[in-house]
Amino acid sequence: MCLLRNRMTGIQLPGLALKLSAFADDLAVAVSSPEDAATMRRCFLLHEKASDARLNDDKTIAMPIGRPSFTVSYRTLQPTEPTRYLGILFTSQGLATDVMLQRMEDGIRITTERWKDRRLSLVGRSLLTNTCLLAKLWFTAHAVPLPRSFEKRILKIVRPFVW
Repeated sequence: MCLLRNRMTGIQLPGLALKLSAFADDLAVAVSSPEDAATMRRCFLLHEKASDARLNDDKTIAMPIGRPSFTVSYRTLQPTEPTRYLGILFTSQGLATDVMLQRMEDGIRITTERWKDRRLSLVGRSLLTNTCLLAKLWFTAHAVPLPRSFEKRILKIVRPFVW
């Protein structure tokens, strides 16, 4: 990562050069030129040699922002095709809020249907709801504003399960 930060230009924003974001084994790299793309590839190859680990090319994607005049050697997302980074769905247009919230709502609905016939106490249902059922929602709410209409739909699903 230090090598990437030192050798890449990244995307220049007022007062900030966006070069990369990393957490655990997830990495997002901001490539703004053919030179950055080549530098990124060289750094990845060097890392592979040094660590005897391989980059998973099947999971490696490029998300163009704007209309880049160059290509990279990875699968490139279409402008509205979503991808997940650190649990949040994005497209090259920004957050994929509608898709993300619909998937979350569907998952909550399916899970409550699966759990509804279990003989659980009120405390048990409350614990399951907060720790398992709504965990992704709590995480997502830190990064994505949740519309009031979505909150109402979730409550309509969760209340009958808990009560």
